[in-house]
Amino acid sequence: LEIPLKQIRVIKPRIGGGFGTKQEILTDSIAASFTWELKRPVKFEFTRKEEFISARTRHPMTTYFKAGVKKDGTITAMDMKITSNTGAYGSHALTVLSNTGSKTLPLYHCENIRFIGDTVYTNLPVGGAYRGYGATQAAKFTQA
Repeated sequence: LEIPLKQIRVIKPRIGGGFGTKQEILTDSIAASFTWELKRPVKFEFTRKEEFISARTRHPMTTYFKAGVKKDGTITAMDMKITSNTGAYGSHALTVLSNTGSKTLPLYHCENIRFIGDTVYTNLPVGGAYRGYGATQAAKFTQA
């Protein structure tokens, strides 16, 4: 819009939290365009329903996990294969997938660990940053 920065004012109220869907700048340009066109301030706010329909989601994952354990409880091997669905775009695809293995598998003393991860792009909603950032999806298998 070629507007000097000193003429731009953004008011962002505190609404709690600071991660997840608030991490990416997705709608600021829409508000700026409306303000420019209307020559007056605008308020851009999702309803609860709009937020659930159009905002980022947690990355759905298909997981295969196998562990080898001795009778005394010693873990001898862990094998994890993840397919992460990042939706149509991949702004967090690599880091979320990496965290599924790097944040969960090292929690256990085990000399034989294998992690294989693939990210797929689909026509589903875009995955974003959420609390746990990939570790939550894998924790349900490693903690079972």
